[in-house]
Amino acid sequence: AAIYRPWQASTFKLSYGKAFRYPNAYESYTLDYANAVNAYYGNAQMTTPLKPETVETSELVWQQQFSSASRLTASLYHSHISGSIMDVIYSTNSERYTLGQEVGIEHVAQNGFRLNTSISHQKLNDDYGQSLLNSPDWLGKLNMVQPLFRNRMNAGFEVQYTGPRLDNTGANVNAKTVANLTFNSSRLFENANVSLNIRNLFNS
Repeated sequence: AAIYRPWQASTFKLSYGKAFRYPNAYESYTLDYANAVNAYYGNAQMTTPLKPETVETSELVWQQQFSSASRLTASLYHSHISGSIMDVIYSTNSERYTLGQEVGIEHVAQNGFRLNTSISHQKLNDDYGQSLLNSPDWLGKLNMVQPLFRNRMNAGFEVQYTGPRLDNTGANVNAKTVANLTFNSSRLFENANVSLNIRNLFNS
């Protein structure tokens, strides 16, 4: 990684990484768990032994501090996944490519109010240019926390947005938005932490 700070409030980061994952015992020696067919997949039965899958990632990040309370973060990223263990199991040889960008804002007010929101757009394709299943192009989130009763309690509101995507049959799945509401406090009662969570607030 390389970090460059041309001004006091601006930071640029350029990073590259490579990681790998070995097949686990379940992938190596058990039934084909994806389709539950009566065929064993293991190194002894495969024409190609299971080897580690790898991912290479590169990212460019810009962070801009507007004040001591507010910061903007924007990033461009690219990933390349090769040697997928599932591809070997299904005797395919596809690779995956991700190209995306994300913008986020963080704000912390003097009264304790906190805001964290971001939106990202990415394209995840194989080497044939086809979109992968269950990989939405758009993701968004909004988190707000407001202290109540002289900081004796916190109220948190969260919204998560998932854009359209393809299911395992190739059909379109509509976008969805889910909101959650949380109240928590460690100061209402002595030696007690109290929390109330309402999930999927609008029953969507």
